[in-house]
Amino acid sequence: QRLSPSMLCWRMAGMADDDRLNGLLLKLGAVLVAICAATTFALVYYTIDEHDETYDFKVVFMRLTDCGLGLLPTFEPSDIEKPGLNIFLMHIFFMALAFALLGPIGAVAYVLAEDVLKLPHSVAKWMHALIQFGALAASILGFVEMYYKHLGSCDGAFHFQSLHSHIGIVVLAMYWLQWLLGAVVFSNNLLLAPGTFGRNLFHKVHITWGATCVFLGLGTVITGLLIYGGKLPMPAIRELDPTKYEKQFKGVRAGMFAFFTALALVAVLSLKSAAPSRKLASQEDQPSGALDYQPA
Repeated sequence: QRLSPSMLCWRMAGMADDDRLNGLLLKLGAVLVAICAATTFALVYYTIDEHDETYDFKVVFMRLTDCGLGLLPTFEPSDIEKPGLNIFLMHIFFMALAFALLGPIGAVAYVLAEDVLKLPHSVAKWMHALIQFGALAASILGFVEMYYKHLGSCDGAFHFQSLHSHIGIVVLAMYWLQWLLGAVVFSNNLLLAPGTFGRNLFHKVHITWGATCVFLGLGTVITGLLIYGGKLPMPAIRELDPTKYEKQFKGVRAGMFAFFTALALVAVLSLKSAAPSRKLASQEDQPSGALDYQPA
């Protein structure tokens, strides 16, 4: 049935209202992701910062190991006990920085930059790339710290002692591959030309793979917090100083906000898929080597 002009205008106005509401919810969702991610990291830091042991924000290179390519240093048992060096806590710090803070914020960087802050698309591209590079660097440091914690063993005897570590190494491999392939493909217009089927397909895979990495990273952070909580002497804390019992719940709160971050990110992705697809920036707007894709 053919619509009358008045009915058509009414329907178009309704669609415009829906788009505005969707856009508003999208921006609120992205801000909520950033708030939850920042809160998660702050609670993780608060949890480890009041630990009885101290730690330094540095990676200490000892003697080189002769296993593999000899690229990673190794520790002697005596090195682990040096004052001021708590490698286990540094692992928690770097992994929370990578997967609880930078990863989720990088996933919504386009919405935050373009829709919330009204920044140019080219700026949003590099914000996304640099934030995710920060997550990549932090995840590598977190991996190296746990490698140190296990004495730099090359035979696997001290590594992969928990479900957390088995899931974690898979997530790391996925995350590192995601950033590397994204940097290679989207840093130029020659490998896969803009507008081609191959580039569009890779773009979709990149978005899906990246979102999967963020969700798995948050889940791995939660399992890590569970392990860390299990290592604290709860019975002793109850008996010696009831006020220290509060320390048991700091990791729980951090884990809950990691869960809230994941929920907010699900909402953003759902709203983004329902929103009208944006047009790609024109070729003239893109500087040479720009990351020439839009988020989903």
